[in-house]
Amino acid sequence: MSRSFVAGVLLGGLLLAGCAPDPALQKEVRQHFETMMNRAVGTSTYEEILSTFGPPMRKQESASSITGVWEEPSMQGERVQMIFDRKTQLLKSWSFQSR
Repeated sequence: MSRSFVAGVLLGGLLLAGCAPDPALQKEVRQHFETMMNRAVGTSTYEEILSTFGPPMRKQESASSITGVWEEPSMQGERVQMIFDRKTQLLKSWSFQSR
């Protein structure tokens, strides 16, 4: 994972944590977060995500994939599901989850 990805996620979190009441800013930060996550697909590994977000609150493994769900406090407590290829450990997809 590139340093710009990590920096973007951290910056987004700081902005949201400090300015949560502003809906326009929330939308902008969410879009930035989504852009960073989309860039991580196919390039970031499970270990890199662990080092950024910590361990998932829920994890499932199959023969072909690893699925984790993280609660992201900087994103107003939203849950983010990420699916990784078991063999390459690369992020295959991600999505926000309902609570």
